Amino acid sequence: MKKIFQVLLVTSATIGIETTVAKAADVALPEAEPVEYVRVCDAYGEGYFYIPGTDTCLKLGGFVYAQAKGGDDVYARSRKDRDMKTWRDEVRAHLLVATASETELGTLKTHIELRSDFDDGSDASSSELRFGYIDLGGLHIGVDESALNTFFDYYGNFINDDVVLGGAYRTNMIQYQHSFANGLTALVSIEQGGDEDTDFNGTIKDYTPDVIAGLKFEQGWGSITGAGAYDAVNEAWIGKAKVNLKITDAFNLWVMGAYKDLKDTYYDDIEDKDSIIRDGHRGIRAVDSFYGTWGGKWVGWLGASYKFTPKTTGNLQLTYEGVGNTYTAANVAYEMLPGLTVMPEVNYRKWNDVHSDLHDQDAIGGAIRIQRDF
Repeated sequence: MKKIFQVLLVTSATIGIETTVAKAADVALPEAEPVEYVRVCDAYGEGYFYIPGTDTCLKLGGFVYAQAKGGDDVYARSRKDRDMKTWRDEVRAHLLVATASETELGTLKTHIELRSDFDDGSDASSSELRFGYIDLGGLHIGVDESALNTFFDYYGNFINDDVVLGGAYRTNMIQYQHSFANGLTALVSIEQGGDEDTDFNGTIKDYTPDVIAGLKFEQGWGSITGAGAYDAVNEAWIGKAKVNLKITDAFNLWVMGAYKDLKDTYYDDIEDKDSIIRDGHRGIRAVDSFYGTWGGKWVGWLGASYKFTPKTTGNLQLTYEGVGNTYTAANVAYEMLPGLTVMPEVNYRKWNDVHSDLHDQDAIGGAIRIQRDF
């Protein structure tokens, strides 16, 4: 009897265990989350990757540079500013965050760039929103640099590229571009202007905006670009044109000119509008237009770049303002390592403006920059 009881006990226990195991098998146990690797998103250019779990592509990038300048200040506006007296050291950190995705209305993009500068022992700017805009199809809305610069691809690869500036930079805008199949691009940009690169008259004062309209024709040999800008504050017109030629794979040449329907004004003290000069003696020329920023009615630039080796490129810029001032910049950009560039540069400026405090003066300066792009 005892053995029969033991057999029944063991049998019952076995049945109980099997039943428990069977029930446990029916319970949905949580599975480990699959590892999701970051996927490259190359549809929008280099550096984009998919944000995990979304169809949005993200790009992180930017640069850091350190540079030193010596000699005379080619940006000077008066004799007392020409001699820098010592080295000028500048460090900039620039962070870019961009997104892109496809929608039923076209490609949707966002673009944010933050910048901080530390110059000559103190903060020049801290976490400044340099750019922030939204693109949808050909629509471009937010803060960016004026189309009078972006549409023309600026002034070459230089440290001091904008000594003679052909239109100010940052502005709020609503812009639209359309590219046709034959290489033609049309642009219309409605802009607010800004005070960063002007002494006054930089920002609109009422509901009438600044307006830019432009066309670009681009082929394998290069491009031709032209645009007209209406300065609503001064009720004046500015025109700009550029021809870019790809002579060879290594040699690039461009020429650009601009005209403004504005007269220059000079002041004893640029901070005091009442100090305007009317008796003919010399002073400081005011930058009193967001688009017509140079001296004289017209200005011309000539630029060239030559790739000596895969890692070494030389750049040259020659500029002439209608008031007679000239400017020359030359440098060599050497890619020491992937993403690390060293650029020494020399600059020369001659002031021939008979109304300027700097008349018959010149400036010779030099700079060197080390930049890490990522």
